[in-house]
Amino acid sequence: MKRKKLIMGRILTFNSSGELVYYPEGLMFIEEDGKIKKIGNWHDLRDDITEDTPVRHFHDYLIIPSFVELAVHLVFHGFPISASELQEWLKVINERALPRFLKNNGESQQEYELRIKKTACSFFEKLLSNGITAGIIYASYDLQSFDIIWKIAEDYGKLKRWFLGNIWVSEENWPYNGDYHLKNPEEIVKKYAEFSKNGNVQYILFPRSAWSCDDNLLQNMASLAQKYELFLVSHLSESQWVNEQLKKKGRGNSDVLNFKNNQIFDKISRGIFLHGAYFTDDDWKILKQYKNETNFVFCPVATAVGEGIVNPAKIWETWTKENYRILDIEKCEEYGINWGLGIDLPYYYPATRAIRFAHKLLKNKLDFASLFYRYTLGNAKILGISDIIGSLEVEKSADFLVFDITEAGVSIDEPAQLLGAVVNVSFEDSLKYVFLEGEAVYEEKG
Repeated sequence: MKRKKLIMGRILTFNSSGELVYYPEGLMFIEEDGKIKKIGNWHDLRDDITEDTPVRHFHDYLIIPSFVELAVHLVFHGFPISASELQEWLKVINERALPRFLKNNGESQQEYELRIKKTACSFFEKLLSNGITAGIIYASYDLQSFDIIWKIAEDYGKLKRWFLGNIWVSEENWPYNGDYHLKNPEEIVKKYAEFSKNGNVQYILFPRSAWSCDDNLLQNMASLAQKYELFLVSHLSESQWVNEQLKKKGRGNSDVLNFKNNQIFDKISRGIFLHGAYFTDDDWKILKQYKNETNFVFCPVATAVGEGIVNPAKIWETWTKENYRILDIEKCEEYGINWGLGIDLPYYYPATRAIRFAHKLLKNKLDFASLFYRYTLGNAKILGISDIIGSLEVEKSADFLVFDITEAGVSIDEPAQLLGAVVNVSFEDSLKYVFLEGEAVYEEKG
């Protein structure tokens, strides 16, 4: 049973305008429903403290909003891929990673469901241990396993604000296909759209890319997103290779043009597109017309992996040397196109690591505070849930992280330095607690 509680510690958050707000001697009153009743400094709220209110003391720890993720793949969870295998990424995915979600020969239905359940639950727990409490999960290419994953996500009490989608691909354009390439995809979409109305999990449409989906499937996805008022999420300008494949098949000079020709931009009202690393001037002209319908996700780590940079610790060095491309943040700002941050990999890259990579790759054009904003309140705004999460404010859900950065040697009076410390210290050692609706759902062991 949930109870009222009081949290004490150094609280660092954002206001609705995205400005940093810091309470060095912070108090946060949380109601039984998990919402924040009051938040501020001790000297302003001390008279509201009552003897019967349970108190959690985090005096020397830093409290920040939990992360909101726009791009994480369950399908690769628990699948070890070596550096050398990354050079043959697609082959590894098709022949070894994806088939894990299919039912094996001789495997009973009960054994199959248990295996998928264990994989999904392990994935969800790892997300929480990385400080991610809401966002988008790209679950499976296979509908049978996706159905199991959906039911688990609905019953999993720690998933409150997640968007879940199966990955749509066309048999012609993707060597691995699973069992769900249906002549009438609407029956699948309608089913999960109905489930979304009263559940904890919301359904999204995820046609993987212009290359892996034929024109007919993309047109269907656009129409279904419009009809059922769903988010449509896809990779866009992920690599030069995709555009080369489209040209060979006469499907346009770029995936942006292909999406336009297939009415993706015209029909959707809520689009989220990953990467955007290789947009041409002609692409930007198209995108500018649809700035209100499109949001981009800057995925620095995944872009590097996709281009064959196989050592994450050396990403920024290799990137500079090889001149790899990333989303043009300045163009987004110029055209008024919203953007957020995401991983587009399995769980094993914490959000703070992606923030550190982004800071390096953007050559310090954005400070840590701006990047933290993107991974919390900014991403929540893209998902349309910023009235619930993304910052620690009155009437919002008490979803927050507790970090121990006492060994970082930074001034407690400088909020920007505190965020820099969160990025640069060991994430695994510094994250102590994850709270969801005022309840601890993760606690560091030992």
